[in-house]
Amino acid sequence: MSDRRSTRILCVLACSTLALALASHGIAQSGATEKNAIYYNKTGWEHLGRGDRYRAILSFKNALKQNPRYREALIGLGRAYLGTEAYEESLKLFADVLKVDRDNHEAMTGMGFALMGMGRYEEALKLFDGVARLSEDNLEARYGMASIYYLMNKRIWAVRKLDGVLRVNPYHYQSLLLMADIKTDDGRPAEARSYIEKAIESDRELPDAYVKAGEIHYRNYLRTDDTDYLEEAREEFGRALSIQPENYQANRSMGYVSLALDRGGDALAYFQKSLSSFSRNPVTLYHVGLAYERSGDEAKAIEHYARALKYAPSDDIVQSKIEDVLALGDSKIGHPLRVGYANEHFARARRKAKHNLADEVLLHLRRALYLNPMHREARESLRDYYATLDYYEFFLEEQKALLRIYPDERLQDQLATAVIKRRDRLYFKAGFYEEPPVRDVPGLIVLNLWPAMGISTYHDAGAVLAGYLSFTLGQFGRQEAVKPGKRLEMTRGMKDGEAFLGDNIEKLGGLFRDEDPDRMRIVVYGSYRDANGFLSAQFRIMDLSRGVIIDEFELTESGKDNLSRLALRAARRIYSAVPYRGRVLSVGDDGIVVNMGSLDGVATGDLLVMYRYEKSFSGNKIAAKRRLVFTVNEVDTL
Repeated sequence: MSDRRSTRILCVLACSTLALALASHGIAQSGATEKNAIYYNKTGWEHLGRGDRYRAILSFKNALKQNPRYREALIGLGRAYLGTEAYEESLKLFADVLKVDRDNHEAMTGMGFALMGMGRYEEALKLFDGVARLSEDNLEARYGMASIYYLMNKRIWAVRKLDGVLRVNPYHYQSLLLMADIKTDDGRPAEARSYIEKAIESDRELPDAYVKAGEIHYRNYLRTDDTDYLEEAREEFGRALSIQPENYQANRSMGYVSLALDRGGDALAYFQKSLSSFSRNPVTLYHVGLAYERSGDEAKAIEHYARALKYAPSDDIVQSKIEDVLALGDSKIGHPLRVGYANEHFARARRKAKHNLADEVLLHLRRALYLNPMHREARESLRDYYATLDYYEFFLEEQKALLRIYPDERLQDQLATAVIKRRDRLYFKAGFYEEPPVRDVPGLIVLNLWPAMGISTYHDAGAVLAGYLSFTLGQFGRQEAVKPGKRLEMTRGMKDGEAFLGDNIEKLGGLFRDEDPDRMRIVVYGSYRDANGFLSAQFRIMDLSRGVIIDEFELTESGKDNLSRLALRAARRIYSAVPYRGRVLSVGDDGIVVNMGSLDGVATGDLLVMYRYEKSFSGNKIAAKRRLVFTVNEVDTL
């Protein structure tokens, strides 16, 4: 019995030993096949070195999943995110590294590029300059400084920094590509091409140089309208995609080309593919919306514009774009986005009112009603502002609109009182009982602006900027700007760019002759730069009848509300440049009445100069030109 028992024990021990051996073998096999954080980090840097940011992001994320504090993987993921324009995410990663290693130069330069992408140029410059002082051999910091100078249109400073980098390393890849951009801006395509070829020579497996070559061809197309350049651009972008099919910039650039060729479906496919590496990229989401808009799907367009604005809430161009689509398209007044954005503008107006910024208050109140005409608080506030400014006709219009929308006894009494008070106004006493007299101010139209250099961040930013300026001019006198909706109709089919200005003006001349051939017309045109929240524009104001430039100026704004601030400053400058133009309505014993008013900047006590031409008795020749000077005694709105 004892023998059987010992045999059984031995059998159990043998089986247990075998099971343990098998288990140990399985564990050993699993440990041999499992990839650790070091492996994923190494693979991520290899992908990043080849410009494959999508696979680099996946590898670095796998490394950080196993070791969330892996410093090199944090820096690698941050650099990969820079390539997909995920600047806020990359900034957080570099900040995490600097918390534990505050002297890490790679993290400091990476943070500089992230801040540059977010439009915080001064902070980025300080970082780059600090790294360059600590480490004279750090070429990335010097390249970063050159990039910021280029974006700020300080090209001489940018070239100096790039020359310094290329003296140390003649094949510094990104510096060569930036130099190609500068040479293209200077109209030296052969030199630009030589820099690109040098970059390709330094690393033929990187797609960025091919993308840059395609961008230069695309810029030439925008400048000349020669479709051969589009085909050459497609070839270069195709080479980039053959190296790396998921390349973010190449796919997005192919989308631009497809939009130019009016291939909305192809454009949509390329933009959606470019979203694969970073689905929250606001620039790409904007262009997905634009592709849907061009193909006639307004609902999808609004959805993607709204997503773009969600991830870039401070981007005025994106907000202005979606507002125009909502207000000028088929969306109902009660659309939730129209109501929401109107409320935002009303809140902005209240904030501006605390700082006594009357023009900005008016702009945002008008914008709120542009989106939601039923916004009672905005309309009441606008009415009260018109009363304060003594724009009585506008005050009366808003009072009538309030009664029409919200009929009640209190508003009816207020309107009755306002109508009675109107009898004491100048134009009523002059015989204009129902409506103010017809105006003789010049008609004004703003043409789409064109990119001053490079490829614009947003494909149709020039049209968005022109539309916003047209809207803003509506609160200034001395001119009557074409409203945004009609402006879109009038400029449809026009090419944007200085090379096409003559054709565009000729088309406008024909349209104006059909409407009112005797009216003075003014055209505003120019170029713009839009990069990372930094917005600048150069404007020219032309008297269309004489072809004379009556003023030209350049403005720059950055940060939140950059578009609205720039448009308001431009509108003020245009208002001051437009000449006074009016007509004598009636002549009495004690003076004359003319059709200009406080909206045009006329105030009591001003001197009004007019000229009277007297014909000779012998024929139709002018015998004398008399200068008449009048003192303004009373002013009405218009």
